[in-house]
Amino acid sequence: DLFSSAEKVVPDSARVHYQLGNLAFEDELYTASEEHLLVAMQIAPTFVIAQVKLGDLYAKDKNFEKAIGTYEDLLYQLSAIDTHKSIIEQTRQMVTFRLAEVRSRKGDLTGAEEEMKRLISIRPNEIVGYVAMAELLMDAGRAPEALPYLKKAIELRPDAERALYILCQAAVIANDKGEVSLEHNGVSVDLVQRPGA
Repeated sequence: DLFSSAEKVVPDSARVHYQLGNLAFEDELYTASEEHLLVAMQIAPTFVIAQVKLGDLYAKDKNFEKAIGTYEDLLYQLSAIDTHKSIIEQTRQMVTFRLAEVRSRKGDLTGAEEEMKRLISIRPNEIVGYVAMAELLMDAGRAPEALPYLKKAIELRPDAERALYILCQAAVIANDKGEVSLEHNGVSVDLVQRPGA
């Protein structure tokens, strides 16, 4: 195929190895994918997308320790970069989110919460971290703790449908009687008795 031919022509191309690793990843050929991604990173140690994909590979293959190590290494590298601050912040946000997901899948809810808090601190004026933290807490059966994060997300973006939806769920679950009244944009929303309450 085209990329295998390109590898023969330019064997020292990080981009070619990344593409080969990416194709192998899509075909679930994890060993081949890992080999190409590692070569890409050896050729170009600051090739961030290759390192993200390598972490994704380990996470998909349920090799959580390697995924966590890969993402943590990348976050450390990103902390040393002074240029392109907006792009670096977005990348840190993406990698931190992935790290939290992997910790959660591994069963490390405390670690996942810490990552979510870090995610919020990276971009405190965006709702992503608040909603993700709320979903993590909801999944852990801790609806009352999710409420402040959802309220903050809605404060930042009143039209955030996902946050509003989760807020309604969390509010009902958090209330022992199953009856909750919320106010949003000056409109009172009454959530009546939940089934089985």
